[in-house]
Amino acid sequence: MMGWLKTADPERDFAAAIEKKDYRFRGLYGYALVVPKVGLTCISLPTDVNPIEGTSDVVLGYEHAKLTAIAVAYAEDFNLRMRLFREKNLDFKCEV
Repeated sequence: MMGWLKTADPERDFAAAIEKKDYRFRGLYGYALVVPKVGLTCISLPTDVNPIEGTSDVVLGYEHAKLTAIAVAYAEDFNLRMRLFREKNLDFKCEV
């Protein structure tokens, strides 16, 4: 489920999302949904977040731990790009 993260490129995926007019942030599942680099009071979780399936705060082994670490780094990079884009182009204002 998370194997795609091994070759994921947040810069490429961000560009593809913008081309599709998909302005959602990437989220991480855990006890609660986390959206790195974005203040939760600034967004609507159901409409503004595309969670990364398979993430969890329950680690299911070494491979899952590695993929979760990649997912965190991926979401941080992707979300920073998306936040800056939305601030510049979509009148998005959010304190982190």
